[in-house]
Amino acid sequence: MLVDAINHRLPGKATPSTIEGPFHVPNAPSITNGGSMADGAPGIPCFVTGTVLGLGGEAGRGGDA
Repeated sequence: MLVDAINHRLPGKATPSTIEGPFHVPNAPSITNGGSMADGAPGIPCFVTGTVLGLGGEAGRGGDA
């Protein structure tokens, strides 16, 4: 991650980049339950929402926010 941080410097308020995942496995089975990998797992479901903001607090614009 240090090499990534050095080669892709960001302004002070920017969220740090990461090189952690997603990790794709060739020939992995399809998830047929709508994409929930935790379907059937014990516990209480959690739904998370959020907003992507630019460095100045403006709303994100897709892939170039």
